[in-house]
Amino acid sequence: MIIDIHAHPVSRDLVRDAANLRLMDREARCLAPTRAVDLLLDRMDRGGITLACLMGPAHGDGIALTNQDVRDAVAEHPDRLIGFVGVDPIESSPAELRECIRVAVGEWGFRGVGEFANVDLLDRRCE
Repeated sequence: MIIDIHAHPVSRDLVRDAANLRLMDREARCLAPTRAVDLLLDRMDRGGITLACLMGPAHGDGIALTNQDVRDAVAEHPDRLIGFVGVDPIESSPAELRECIRVAVGEWGFRGVGEFANVDLLDRRCE
């Protein structure tokens, strides 16, 4: 079994930052116009990938992806996709972080935390 441990279900319609979109067009060349999950599943099938871990939003990156978007994709394809919640330890209080993670893992069935607002968990601001 092959597992992609870090996939972002991002399509062109979710990218709000023009500079980020230009970079993705130039470097990634793989943005679907909409419904990135459909393209991801197709590429998983062609590559023999059984499961993919979908990352939640990386806050501040100019992309309008939400944890709810990830939840919806996982609910639609639970045999292929595993949800990871995106959180913002810089702008959110510890109580807000705990509640976001509790809901995603405890109620939605996510398996962990996948994005930390574009900072490393070892960053002092995450203490």
